[in-house]
Amino acid sequence: IKGKYHVKFVTGGIEVSSVMPYNWFISINRSFPITIDPTITIGGYTANGITWDGYFTDNRWQQIYSAGLFTGGGMASGDIITGISTYCGSYGCGNPTQTGCVIRMQNTALSSFGGTAYTNGGYVNNWAGNLTITGTGWYNHAFSTNYTFTGSNIIIDYSMDMLGWLCFGHNYWSCFSPVANSSIYTAATTDIGDPKTLASGILSSYINQIQVTYITCPVISAPTATAATGITFSSFYANWNASAGATSYYLDVATDAAFTTFVTGYNNKNIGNVLICNVTGLDCSKIYYYRVRAFNVCPSGNSGTITATTIAGTPSTPIANNAFNVSTTSFLAYWSTVAATTYYLDVASDAGFTSFVAGYNNLNVGNVITYPVSGLSQNTTYYYRVRAANSCGTTGNSGTITVTTTACTGLVYTHPTAGIAGEFVGSCEQAICSGTYYDDGGAAGNYSDNIGNAGLGQGIYRIFCPNSVGQCLTATFSLFDTQAGQDVLRVTNGSTQNSPLIWSGSGTAAIGPFTGTINGCLGFRFYSNNNTNRAGWAATFSSAPCAGGPTGLTNNDCATFTQLCSNVAVPGNSTGPGIGAEACGGGGCPAGGENYTNWYAVQFNTSGTFSLTIAPTVATDDYDYSIYGPNVNCSAMGASIRCSDASATGNTGLGNGAVDLTESAAGDKWTAPMNVLVGEIYYIMVDEWTPTGAGYNLSFGGTANMSCTPIPLPVEMLSFNAKY
Repeated sequence: IKGKYHVKFVTGGIEVSSVMPYNWFISINRSFPITIDPTITIGGYTANGITWDGYFTDNRWQQIYSAGLFTGGGMASGDIITGISTYCGSYGCGNPTQTGCVIRMQNTALSSFGGTAYTNGGYVNNWAGNLTITGTGWYNHAFSTNYTFTGSNIIIDYSMDMLGWLCFGHNYWSCFSPVANSSIYTAATTDIGDPKTLASGILSSYINQIQVTYITCPVISAPTATAATGITFSSFYANWNASAGATSYYLDVATDAAFTTFVTGYNNKNIGNVLICNVTGLDCSKIYYYRVRAFNVCPSGNSGTITATTIAGTPSTPIANNAFNVSTTSFLAYWSTVAATTYYLDVASDAGFTSFVAGYNNLNVGNVITYPVSGLSQNTTYYYRVRAANSCGTTGNSGTITVTTTACTGLVYTHPTAGIAGEFVGSCEQAICSGTYYDDGGAAGNYSDNIGNAGLGQGIYRIFCPNSVGQCLTATFSLFDTQAGQDVLRVTNGSTQNSPLIWSGSGTAAIGPFTGTINGCLGFRFYSNNNTNRAGWAATFSSAPCAGGPTGLTNNDCATFTQLCSNVAVPGNSTGPGIGAEACGGGGCPAGGENYTNWYAVQFNTSGTFSLTIAPTVATDDYDYSIYGPNVNCSAMGASIRCSDASATGNTGLGNGAVDLTESAAGDKWTAPMNVLVGEIYYIMVDEWTPTGAGYNLSFGGTANMSCTPIPLPVEMLSFNAKY
């Protein structure tokens, strides 16, 4: 429990007390006894055989800490080590920062090294980061991966990247090393992250002084696993009873009773705080075994093992549905879900399926119900059908769907002169195959004065992206004429404001052509001063196959959404906006539409509240979001009901005390949680504004429960005939 404590030294030990609010004690979530996270000090100058090794450019050493040092400090087997602090015994260099520090741990049966070799492999990476030294004393390292104390001796491996070493002697590396002075063993190689085996080394009789922060696990009983329900050819529902105090459950599913061969994705799978899990992707007529553990800080023991046998027989024949995202050279084939483990797709240029499109004859597309078909010709009719399969057999063909690719008809686009909603983006993102692009003066006029903030070099921008799978856009300029040294055009590679720069300049020299190679997209940003406007530019767009184009396999488009069906956090990262230009508010949030997006859909099986948090992996990345619903579809989403375009970095989402529904670029990133009803469906777009961001984790809260019932894509009815 974090808080303020009174500490009193008494005979035989210390007395710790604190004042807690009454409401804290009577909370229905409170469990007793209450445990304070303690810190113990291990080491000092206790004799212990260790190998110590220092490099001028790569400093690493390992030390063995006996189990008695931990248990002597009050720890017990099963306690969770959440961090350690190391002691800096000497200081110098004026607040230096040591980069590339790594602390790793593993259990060991050794009590001393007895030689000069390191122990290689088997480590858990518990802490990595930089260490700024501000004086002698303790420096804390909170673990990102907690460590379970099992009652064994522990090897702790310390390393530091010494490439930035600014002072010499003992001062700098002493903040990890033993307190006593030691010599330096030098070698020419550097290899942070992988210990070395030494030809020679230095033995020391000193052990580094550390403090260990740990948590005593609450007692939690194992849940009782109950019989599987809803058994099909390829799935079943695993069930269990609640364990008092559990905050989540972890599920194992295996093909053997000893749990040595796990089903993919079901080895210690975090299910969240629910009592049922739909286990999918199984073989037909096969025996499976499952068990579950409760978790609250630490896991319980295993439940009993439940046996479930999938049904024998082939799945029912899938129903092929109309294609989505039809473009000039690609479309998204779509069919109904059945109890299958994989599907096979045929695409042909004739209804008799005698002339298959290359690569689409009995193509195994995996256990999906949508698949991008690319490499097609524009304004051409194609036919597709699908079959379902499991380990017992394959179905017959579905019905045949006819789809005609669109003609590549280029439109005329001009550059905007003002930003949307106070931002620098001036137009919605456009998904195109061709077109003509002018400054705001069009084909015959000059561009305007005072576009963007010329004094700060900011300007107004817009984005163009390919509308087909596997394509990249190229802009070819037939005219370029701007006021030299003043009115500057910047061309960027990607789909957001600060994508990597391809070219920047002014004047009258010929420029281009420019191709978007990161995700097929190109950005154009222009600013002009208050005098001497000129003819501007004229460019034509074309598209062609390239390695960097959109794949159509990810959830970058609404039609390829990922369904959320539990409150377990999910990781995400995006490569682009997909092949459809979606979710542009035009005059408000989201301004400009997609940048680098992921689409999710959620359906609720209970009413209540719903909140979410987007936590960037790198805190300086900027993520936005918009939510649509209830009960809309990807082709007609309407206006967003929650949206943030806030430019601030860090966590964002629904909650955090917010009561508003939308956030502008100047906002605080948070909007109000939603009140949802049973059966409602919502679509969530997570938009990465920072180019080439490192990803994020999406987590959920509130009282409403998500449903795992598959959400179908909307079926477009092209014609309807009735007889009566």
